[in-house]
Amino acid sequence: MRRGVWLLAILGTLGGVGVWWTTRNAIRIERFDAQQFAQMRESERAEWLIRQSLARSKGFSPFSEWWAQWLPSRRAALTPLNGMQVRMLAEVCLKYDLPHLLNRLPAYSENEKARELVRLYRALWHAQKSDPRRALHEVGSIRARETRALALARMGAIYQQGGEPEPHRARLRRQRRL
Repeated sequence: MRRGVWLLAILGTLGGVGVWWTTRNAIRIERFDAQQFAQMRESERAEWLIRQSLARSKGFSPFSEWWAQWLPSRRAALTPLNGMQVRMLAEVCLKYDLPHLLNRLPAYSENEKARELVRLYRALWHAQKSDPRRALHEVGSIRARETRALALARMGAIYQQGGEPEPHRARLRRQRRL
């Protein structure tokens, strides 16, 4: 009898910790305050708008799936981001240097093609931050040839604008051979 009670207590605790863990970093819908929004810098506005877009789309976590089964209104209201939306949000993340939101985009993406677009923008972010090894690693994880070619072309343009050193150029040429 005591073992059963202990087992139930442990399982209840683990369940509570699991729910807390999945919801602790959840992006929540915030009330729009025009005065506060007007006082924000442009990058803060972009971050706030991306967070609200993600909060209004469907994330793929086990807890959110379970929650949507029990609340039909929530199931109909949330939809995943399609490729065009992912591309637009990733461009904004790249422009305003928001890698933490860029890393969250795959969880809200509709399909694998949209997730590959996020990998493309991660590679471009690493290229902008002068980290060619990580950028090439991200490009290597892209399966679609068209997306990989686009990533390599844009990375080449970034490196050419920044006066990229010679050894990285050779690595980039090797990677271009799809």
